[in-house]
Amino acid sequence: MTPLFVKFPTMFAVTSSDYSNWPSTLLAAGAVLGELLVAFFIWYEVENHRLDRFLDAAEQLQKERELLFSNYCALVEGLPRNEQMIALIQVDDKLREAANANIRLMSRIGAGLPRLHRKQPLGWLVVVYVWEVLGPYAIFRRRLAGSTYAEDFLRYAQKSAKALLKQDRKEWTVFDPNQNRKCDVKLSRARIESIVEEIDSELNGRSVR
Repeated sequence: MTPLFVKFPTMFAVTSSDYSNWPSTLLAAGAVLGELLVAFFIWYEVENHRLDRFLDAAEQLQKERELLFSNYCALVEGLPRNEQMIALIQVDDKLREAANANIRLMSRIGAGLPRLHRKQPLGWLVVVYVWEVLGPYAIFRRRLAGSTYAEDFLRYAQKSAKALLKQDRKEWTVFDPNQNRKCDVKLSRARIESIVEEIDSELNGRSVR
């Protein structure tokens, strides 16, 4: 039997042919690393572009949202304001156009949310306010158009509502654009929690009532 002290040097010996392959091995590894870095920078640029598109989209339809928020805040308490909005939207062409345009915008933003820079888009509480104002109308439209209608809007609003609940706040305010009337509407944590629940129920085909 060959002693171990004789075997070990031969077991771990490196031949000259092994050394001769190192340059090609290093070149191959470098090429792979280079491709990974290129892929990373492309992905990073795409994510930055997604954020830029969000910032651009966030500036759109502000006057239309003011119209929606103004009508919402002017409604009297009793039947939930957002349910009263359905009747107003159905008889007012300008209001209906503003509602449909904002649903399309929120759907487009929701479909293109960045995966890297998510804090700012998810912290944009306007989408939650738009859901508070237009949620029942969006659900009404989904009954007519099918379950894919405004699905990205729903998912975006739900994610943003969950992000709001991580804040150390008890309420949020939908400010009345009419400064003379100043009928601001307060949204409690319980209301934000119910938004998460009602959207989840709608997406999963369950009734919240």
